[in-house]
Amino acid sequence: MATDDLPPAAVKQLREVAPVLEVKAADASDQIGQMFANLDLIAEATGTTDRAEKAREDFDAKVAEGRKALAGAGLDGAPYAFADGYVTSGQVSVRPYTSGSLIGAVNEEIGLKNAWKTEGDPGYGLASTDVEGLTALPDDTRFAYIGSDGDKNSTPFTGALAENFVWRNLPFVKAGHVHRLPDGIWMFGGPASMEAYIDAVVDSLTK
Repeated sequence: MATDDLPPAAVKQLREVAPVLEVKAADASDQIGQMFANLDLIAEATGTTDRAEKAREDFDAKVAEGRKALAGAGLDGAPYAFADGYVTSGQVSVRPYTSGSLIGAVNEEIGLKNAWKTEGDPGYGLASTDVEGLTALPDDTRFAYIGSDGDKNSTPFTGALAENFVWRNLPFVKAGHVHRLPDGIWMFGGPASMEAYIDAVVDSLTK
């Protein structure tokens, strides 16, 4: 299997080795629809349509469960911003997952309001900003991020920004509304990855 964002030359090389099923990597206009379109295409090719249907049912059930839990905690419609970040040559870059991202779409499905106002790219719905850009988020934002313990440059929110004046004085930082989600959840994955993400969000925001 290959995604359509691979270079044509790479796909050609793969086809010389074995048959290749090519799927669309992402679509900011309908990420959840694209996720299931890819799932159904793979299922049809592999004769596993029953498993694909079960995956869809499990995802819908997890969305309903997550929405209920967040509403019960008074978080229905709460502004929420998800991001990752990295440090390059001492400069911190933040990558917002806008409403056009798969994560953004899932957030809205479980009742959260995406706090990012910026537009992302037309494929993955990702944007770019810096620490000053975080000042545009609403004061009552819940901010969540991912990182990697094995790479200190991927966790600037507790590393490079720990003593940064702008970061430390953001209202949601001062209020303790910053949450690191567990490592290992694939943010561009399929239904099972998104179910793990929903569990992580609900656990982080309600505990």
